[in-house]
Amino acid sequence: MNESHADLDQYAGALSTCVTAEHGEYHVSIVAGYADVAFADIRPSSSAIELSIDIAAGNPSPRLRRELIDAVFHLDVMHNPVTLRATLPLGDVDLLDDVALHCADIHTRAAGGSCLVDGHLSA
Repeated sequence: MNESHADLDQYAGALSTCVTAEHGEYHVSIVAGYADVAFADIRPSSSAIELSIDIAAGNPSPRLRRELIDAVFHLDVMHNPVTLRATLPLGDVDLLDDVALHCADIHTRAAGGSCLVDGHLSA
């Protein structure tokens, strides 16, 4: 009955990250085999950055979330001290915690099956 995190991480060693940019917007995906298992869309403007994150159903791995957030916040555009407006899957506490590490003064609220996060990117 007790499963360890190692047992839950079905992608151990099999993940790759793909970043594409088009028209000033970015798409970051985590790929396992031939399937995207997590992705983020980043749309910057002069005053804010909109971030939308989705994780494929049945993917409990905290490592997967950490790799996605690391790739997103590694982008140069994420190093500007502007407002962040993020949409995350509701109830994904690991993902929310990872985003919060990069922000100051965050506020969250539920909207349907999503968690909306407003914060300021730490410089």
